[in-house]
Amino acid sequence: MRVTDSIRLTPLLASLLLGSIVVWWFWPHDANRPIPKPPDAKSLDPLVAAAIHDAIAELDASPRNRDAWMLLGMTYEANGLPQLAKTCYANAAELDEPDARILHRLALMQHAHWKQEAALNTMAQARELHASYAPLYWRPALWLLDEGRIDDAENLLHAAIEIDRDDPASWFVLARLRIAQGRADEVTELLEGPLQRGRYADYSRHLLRQAYWQVGRYDDAAALDVADPTEPSWRDPWGERVYAYRAGRTHVVSVAQQRLAQGAYAHAASIAERALQHDPSNAELFNIHAVALIGMNRPREAVVSLMRATQHAPESESAWLNLARAAVDTGQIEQANVALDKVFSLNPDSEDAKRLRDHAASMRSGSRERTR
Repeated sequence: MRVTDSIRLTPLLASLLLGSIVVWWFWPHDANRPIPKPPDAKSLDPLVAAAIHDAIAELDASPRNRDAWMLLGMTYEANGLPQLAKTCYANAAELDEPDARILHRLALMQHAHWKQEAALNTMAQARELHASYAPLYWRPALWLLDEGRIDDAENLLHAAIEIDRDDPASWFVLARLRIAQGRADEVTELLEGPLQRGRYADYSRHLLRQAYWQVGRYDDAAALDVADPTEPSWRDPWGERVYAYRAGRTHVVSVAQQRLAQGAYAHAASIAERALQHDPSNAELFNIHAVALIGMNRPREAVVSLMRATQHAPESESAWLNLARAAVDTGQIEQANVALDKVFSLNPDSEDAKRLRDHAASMRSGSRERTR
């Protein structure tokens, strides 16, 4: 072959090379990164199943999108599927530049599955990327303490306290560390003082009782008659985002009830309506929806929702009572009395039903007087 022929082929070879790079980059070659799915989707809460379905659909549409992997991972984690979440976080961590928040979540899932060394290494990588976030120090310190690796735990704890002296988790883990070292006298004052206040008071007394026993204050220890609590859920701001992806019946009902209590009726109704699309036989959601509609002065629509609630839960006293209220509000006295009969069959002593029946009777009496 002549040199000139070789030179003529060079642009063609360059084009082929560039084309293969483009194809490699955009081709869905994530076959080695399959989307993890629940083994028995039919057994899932329907609201959880719907949330997972939506997250998988988003990831299917963009398999190289790290945010899509994180969305699915947080959906799994928030709804009690940590093994699947771990796989998603691991895949997310391999895409784009390293991210401390992703590594943080991955480490937590690794630890949840007894991958202790992997979790510690992942936390160390996260600290290299973000050295000023205290939970990246005190949480692995807690893991090390559980393994009896006291010196390693202490080094991390000192760093955590230096970063954020107001984070109670660091001080509680330090108290546990000192008790494990036989140095409880150094933390009794701490446990007696600021750590006794707030949401962790029971856990503080639990540790204080151990400290008193160790230093020989047996009467004081005996006076602290507290049940052994579980390890508290320490505040971890990076992890709070996960809670937004809870989707089960219990969580959705709880949130909707909170909105009702706050008087946010439109928001409560919207939550119930969305949930009912995936869980159309949930009487509690129909009941919440109806109460919200009553609060929005839409009693006729509430009657419809409450009739559905009583169909799905014929033994629900609250559904029948709310149906009676809505029927009275719309002047449907006969329907109200039928609902009240059902309430009395479930609870003969219901004071709410008695008052409502008296009110319905007075409305009927007044109606008769007007028609004479």
